[in-house]
Amino acid sequence: MKKRNLLSLAFGLFIVCLLILSNVFIAVEAKHDCSGVHCHVCEEIEAAHEAIDALGLCVAFTFACIFLKHVFVKSIDAFKGQFFVPFSLVSQKIRIDS
Repeated sequence: MKKRNLLSLAFGLFIVCLLILSNVFIAVEAKHDCSGVHCHVCEEIEAAHEAIDALGLCVAFTFACIFLKHVFVKSIDAFKGQFFVPFSLVSQKIRIDS
């Protein structure tokens, strides 16, 4: 279990570093000396923008999934409580003698 947590932490740090370094690269190279139509720096800036947009979309999708899971679990628990008896005679320790 610890290996999985470590891997999750490493992946999270990788994403944070990717976002930070992409923004730093865009800020530093914003006023570069452009060489024309096929400028390599402009292509890298565009790739950094695309990476930031893609990660933003993934984060939004992840939060939406977590929210929907939470809503569905709560609604199923509420549904279960209304239609199913959550206790029995055994759980209430009631003795039935005939």
